[in-house]
Amino acid sequence: MEVNELRVGNLVRANCIYEGQVKTFKRLNETLDVLFFSDGNKWETGEFLSDCDPVELTEEWLTNLGFEETYNGLFDKIPSRGFHYSTKTNRVTTTKYNQWLEIEIKYVHQLQNLYFALRGEELQLNKSV
Repeated sequence: MEVNELRVGNLVRANCIYEGQVKTFKRLNETLDVLFFSDGNKWETGEFLSDCDPVELTEEWLTNLGFEETYNGLFDKIPSRGFHYSTKTNRVTTTKYNQWLEIEIKYVHQLQNLYFALRGEELQLNKSV
């Protein structure tokens, strides 16, 4: 995972222990970046990017991000609809500017970034991490 893949609000796992939302970034030198996290409460910590991993996209995370299963592994973003994720193919399908898009997504931060890029809004968590 590279720092240019992340935005404030993205969910990542630090030190294989906890999941949190990125609050800010700080570059210490050319190769060392620190991410500052929050668990949704008052707790906050800083971790080196090299000690962080992406959070794998699961059915639980889809539900926490406002998706509902509509049919056998196909999740639909509620209430916007038209933005689907298949757990069988790990692909998002949606339309934008009358073009059908199909993009492979494996991690929560990728889904967050794609949704923001295409819809102009953040995916909101239904629970705090």
